[in-house]
Amino acid sequence: MQLSNFSLQLSQITISTVFSLYFQSFIRRMNEYFLHTVWNHQTFIPYNLKTANGKTLIIHQKGIYNHTNGPDFKSAEISIDKEKLNGDIEIHIKSSDWVNHKHHIDDAYDNVILHVVFDHDKAVFKKNGGPIETLVLKHRINLALAQTVQNKKDLICSGNSLIASTWQKQSSRSLGLRYTKKKLAISQLLEREFHGDWWLTAFWLLLKAYLGNHNGELALPITKHIQKRILLTCTNPSEMTIYLLGTANLLEKLSKQEKQLYNSIKFKYQLPASPVIGWKYKEVRPSSFPEIRIRQFANWIFHNRNKLDLWFKENVTVDEFRISLVFPNDITKSHPLGESKINEIIINGFLLLQFCRGNSNHSLELLSKNLSKLPSETNSISRKFYKLIPPVKTALDSQQTISQYQEFCVIKNCLNCLIGCEVLGRTSIK
Repeated sequence: MQLSNFSLQLSQITISTVFSLYFQSFIRRMNEYFLHTVWNHQTFIPYNLKTANGKTLIIHQKGIYNHTNGPDFKSAEISIDKEKLNGDIEIHIKSSDWVNHKHHIDDAYDNVILHVVFDHDKAVFKKNGGPIETLVLKHRINLALAQTVQNKKDLICSGNSLIASTWQKQSSRSLGLRYTKKKLAISQLLEREFHGDWWLTAFWLLLKAYLGNHNGELALPITKHIQKRILLTCTNPSEMTIYLLGTANLLEKLSKQEKQLYNSIKFKYQLPASPVIGWKYKEVRPSSFPEIRIRQFANWIFHNRNKLDLWFKENVTVDEFRISLVFPNDITKSHPLGESKINEIIINGFLLLQFCRGNSNHSLELLSKNLSKLPSETNSISRKFYKLIPPVKTALDSQQTISQYQEFCVIKNCLNCLIGCEVLGRTSIK
């Protein structure tokens, strides 16, 4: 009897040891990108969420995926024990990675409101000493699915020859899906942040397009902080520029004379201190520094502020909007917009707004037609599809590859993809 109990205990220890070794091995193989995907698509068990400290957690907005420096997701909204919080989300495999990555001494992470980890092995703190609530995903995701999704090959279907008509149908489908999601997100932000004001929404989205990938996220706090009445009453482009640079907390980029003018504007309107921080210069070309882009944008918005709503009606052409971007003035002479930047503003600003303002079915048709007239963008995603699809020649092609990658490939949503079904030998999507 004693021998039998000993054997049972030994068996339990062996099973426990094997599982522990498997679990530790799994953690070593895991990469943060998989956890980014889990969070971005909320593919974990969402019920009865609690932090590591046992506090009730509700996720209202997962945040915007940040592809550059800083926290992984920006502008998130959560509630912890019924207290609503707005800020950033940081994701790690282990909570101790917070210290390993030196976030505990980095100001850029002081706005983190939730630390999402696979394994919680250490309590961590912000630079300002504040504690960070942690959500542990280890028991909320399917480990077998995780192993499949973490396949290092980005495109599971690569190496297969595709029928051109299948790519055409699927890429059009993914483009419509992605832009419909964008429209919904912008509509929600229109109501939540701008109280139904399309003028401010257009201002934000165009400023974001001017600032580009590295600094575009700061367009929202700038837009929320500006006073529309000041923008509409500025008497010249210089006054508009100085007001926006001051609001953007870029006073050190102003000349002595410009600083004096900003101080007078600040005194006249009793402006509060700017909350905008975190401008990024690393890997940004001097011609794209935020102070340059804001000067370019300020000149454009000054000349178009009284007809901003009219620009995005469906009868306005790409060529008409392009002419407004290159209209000669002092800033376009000293700091001209390059052709690729003009196309970027057209795609991420003008065409997106036009799509959001129009009838969905006709707007998608118009969007596709206008994108097909623009040259393709250069990006790493389009290069992933090289030799797998027809050559990427137009902006419609590049936007379709981005849409396909984000909506299907990156989350391995192969069974809901026409291409995936074709490669797997299926005839329909369940």
